Amino acid sequence: MRTRLAEVLPTQEAPDLRGPLFSLFSLLSDPEAVASLAQVLPRWAVAILADTVLLREQDDAPHRHERVRSRLSSAHPGELSLGLAMASRLEDPRLTDALLGLAAHRAAEVREGALIALRQHSSPRVKELALKRLADEAGPVRVEALRYAVAHRLPELVPWLEQRLADPNLESADESEIRAVCISYGRVGRDHSEALLLERSEEHTSELQSPCNLVCRLLLEKK
Repeated sequence: MRTRLAEVLPTQEAPDLRGPLFSLFSLLSDPEAVASLAQVLPRWAVAILADTVLLREQDDAPHRHERVRSRLSSAHPGELSLGLAMASRLEDPRLTDALLGLAAHRAAEVREGALIALRQHSSPRVKELALKRLADEAGPVRVEALRYAVAHRLPELVPWLEQRLADPNLESADESEIRAVCISYGRVGRDHSEALLLERSEEHTSELQSPCNLVCRLLLEKK
């Protein structure tokens, strides 16, 4: 099953598969099999797997955060992935320190997962981390840090976004990151945010506009 699921499940979330996967994962009771499966699943499917584990462990709710913390410190990639998904579901402040540590992990997917799990945490240390990760070397980590900064309306974000929009290197970023930057500025920018987005979208007049300019144009059309 482990190999087949890894082959057939899409990277992007498939809502129609949530129910069947939850039923399938609920049949798993062997912790080693669960960890092994979590190692090969896409993140959205690991979240469903984490739900079944949390449901199975609900009778031990007072100590559930300790089990999650143990997974977060595991060297097993599957256990770690499962722990991050469970931490994201629990939103337990007692897991903050462990997640902050993982936000500096050498693997970009772990740093991203830690930021996702910290999304509802609003302590000064987490806010400081999010601002720091805006300059992460990995695009998905930068995007997740940006989501956090927007959600918590961090005041430092607006000048950072303005600088990022003015950066010619933005053109070489992944389109999902470009879209995130433009949409974020449209949401939290000052009164002149629309003017800056318009300026950014009209920098090139050729038919083959860059992704950044096209995204800005689409955003303005939705205003």
